[in-house]
Amino acid sequence: MIQRIQTVYLLLVTVISAVHCCLLDNDVLNDPIAILTAICAIIAFVSIFLYKKRKWQIRLNILNAILFFVVLGFVILAFFIARGLPHVYNYLNIVLYFSLPIINIILTFLAIRAIRSDEALVKSLDRLR
Repeated sequence: MIQRIQTVYLLLVTVISAVHCCLLDNDVLNDPIAILTAICAIIAFVSIFLYKKRKWQIRLNILNAILFFVVLGFVILAFFIARGLPHVYNYLNIVLYFSLPIINIILTFLAIRAIRSDEALVKSLDRLR
């Protein structure tokens, strides 16, 4: 299970999502972002253990990628709403808020690609039997 590259990708998604949840302030604007990011982390972690059910793993990761796009949309929305507020976010927070969901999307798509290649390998071996 751990020797598969998609497991590493999904573990990285889980860790990055947990870090993203911890970095968010307890602000009204960030509550839906934190909830969605936690859900994404749980989906990625559960998906690791579905290594025998590759079709379900692919479906869960596609759902996870869609949720990460929603998280990114909420991050952009929160940024534009927070621009009018008196407190100003520093540059590092803005970069982290935007980059972590994008990194998670990329890693999720890499995991999907690796799972699909595993599925193709298993199907080709089944044809040989």
